[in-house]
Amino acid sequence: MGFFIFLVIEEFCSLENHRVFSCGMKYILERSINPLIRAYWRYFLYILNHKLNVLIECWKEGLYIEGIIHDISKFSPAEFFPYAKKFYSGKPLNQEDELNWKYAWLRHQRKNKHHWEYWVINPNTKEALPMPKKYVVEMVCDWRSFSRKWGRKVKESNLNLIDKIVVHPETK
Repeated sequence: MGFFIFLVIEEFCSLENHRVFSCGMKYILERSINPLIRAYWRYFLYILNHKLNVLIECWKEGLYIEGIIHDISKFSPAEFFPYAKKFYSGKPLNQEDELNWKYAWLRHQRKNKHHWEYWVINPNTKEALPMPKKYVVEMVCDWRSFSRKWGRKVKESNLNLIDKIVVHPETK
């Protein structure tokens, strides 16, 4: 375990700028943590907070399993690292990182059934498959979760996006 932590620190931190001390199984960084590690940590905390808020909203609707597994794909490296760099690095992305983030966003939509984009067959003709009710409810819970984060109640008119998104007529 300690060796793994050291490898992670060694990979992300320049040891010239950080003194690493061994304290049993823990390593203490004398100076501030590398900004990229800080971005990863902040994004990790954001995901946990978001999942908690969605879980609360889903449980109100009786969607216990969906509330627990909501956005689990955000922990995958293909999504986690590009998202953390995009939203928490504090600097503009280079062209490669921006493309990686776009792929991560597309992957997220295609891996999670609570995103209406998952069900779209052809966006040009606005053709989509019917979305099962539990995923529609989870999608709304996802939207409502943002109001929990910012401490505001969502207006029902803000949740009525059916004319702005591509969904099957049965889903409307």
